[in-house]
Amino acid sequence: MPPKRKRRLNKPTRTQSFIFVVLLALTAAAGYLLAPTHTPSPQATLIYQPSKTQKNLIPLTPSPSPVITEYPHTPEPETTPLPPKTLTKTPQKEVKLAIVIDDMGNDVPQTKEAMVLLPKSVTFAFLPYPPATPALAAESKATGHTILVHMPSEPLGEDAYPGPNTLKAEDDADTLRSKIAINLAPLANLAVGVNNHMGSKFTQSESGMRTLLEELDKKGYFFLDSLTINPTATKKAGKGLSLPLLTRNIFLDHVPTEEEVSKQLARAISYAEAHGTAIAIGHPHPATLTILSREILNLPAHVKLVPLTALLP
Repeated sequence: MPPKRKRRLNKPTRTQSFIFVVLLALTAAAGYLLAPTHTPSPQATLIYQPSKTQKNLIPLTPSPSPVITEYPHTPEPETTPLPPKTLTKTPQKEVKLAIVIDDMGNDVPQTKEAMVLLPKSVTFAFLPYPPATPALAAESKATGHTILVHMPSEPLGEDAYPGPNTLKAEDDADTLRSKIAINLAPLANLAVGVNNHMGSKFTQSESGMRTLLEELDKKGYFFLDSLTINPTATKKAGKGLSLPLLTRNIFLDHVPTEEEVSKQLARAISYAEAHGTAIAIGHPHPATLTILSREILNLPAHVKLVPLTALLP
């Protein structure tokens, strides 16, 4: 029996190979054309990641769109809060605050404490009769403080005692002139102005105030009405005279506690902000010196502490 012949496999011709490649290409093209399309969004997508403090939002991927300089208005999730917008505050107009410390010279330790703690822009009003007044006032002036004569004047209350040579409503003009000269003498060449010590009765006397203001005008002083009562006769009495007149706006330590002095200082600042200037009067009480020495160093930037002479009209 003759042996079986093995079937011979025919190799593909070149034509068949070419046809096979073409069919594969057509199949791939058809798959691509039939696949679902994806149209990219024309808007840029920013991914924000909060920092550790969650204050800065950082774009993680660059966007092909123009650079976005503002954060989107759509609120971000609570886990990625937008940073607060920085509001530009309009600078406030500068205002001036003058502080006068009355009753200087009477209590020597407290007077010296005021001289040490308070800056030279604070004005000192010295009582004329204490023995230590001339030396303490001279030292204060040498360090730059403006000096006033704190003129003893008659109050309404009978129990209050302003001191020797008090100006009284019942005094005639000659008596007043004599008392005024005595009270001015200890601070001659030191003081540039005068304010009343007490005086709720005397400052209501138009004739008495006229005599006082005439004498001060002759000697080149200005007058600060402490306004221990309102109204006073100061403006009427000063008509026709050339001396400058000022009026107290705020009392700092009518209640001499740190809390109240702090509140009154805030009121003085508010008054200055509303009117452009303010004059506040205090005394060398411990609470007053404590608050002033601390808080006037931290006044708002637009509040300028000035000597009283800076407010003269």
